[in-house]
Amino acid sequence: MTSEEVFRQLANDPSDPQALELLYAQNRTVIDTAIKKWFGANPVAPHATRFVLAKIAARINGHFAPERQTPEAFVAELAYEESKRLHEEIERKIADSQ
Repeated sequence: MTSEEVFRQLANDPSDPQALELLYAQNRTVIDTAIKKWFGANPVAPHATRFVLAKIAARINGHFAPERQTPEAFVAELAYEESKRLHEEIERKIADSQ
């Protein structure tokens, strides 16, 4: 399945497990790099991966504009944004609990 086909599938059903798996397989390096930047070797990283994938899938419908960027660029941008946002949210919750 091409990136475009995966995006169409996720636009119709953001929780489609096969499409999410393909999205990750096709973009593993860029997603893992973004998560590693914000979480390092932290044991939360696998959970962050699932969270970031879900956020990317949810934002495809209504946010992805193929005339402006490739699916790969869209995923790279959102992987970085969502990894950063999740890291900041976790840090904020830790600070608030102390």
